[in-house]
Amino acid sequence: MERSGEGTFATRMTDGTTRDSDVVINVAGPHSAAVNRLAGVELPLETRALRREVHLLQNPRFEEGSSVSLPI
Repeated sequence: MERSGEGTFATRMTDGTTRDSDVVINVAGPHSAAVNRLAGVELPLETRALRREVHLLQNPRFEEGSSVSLPI
């Protein structure tokens, strides 16, 4: 992401194309300060994660004690 002018941003996509915009909405949560730095924007705000969620699910194709490897 680059600031291409006063209030204008150019965002480079993974396929190499560039999108210009007047507004960027940052929804990166606790990582928003890093995204702001990519855009060359500094705000007097600090964000941090207040909660972490971890979910454990049983894999129906895995039997405990087996030597089967499953791709991730």
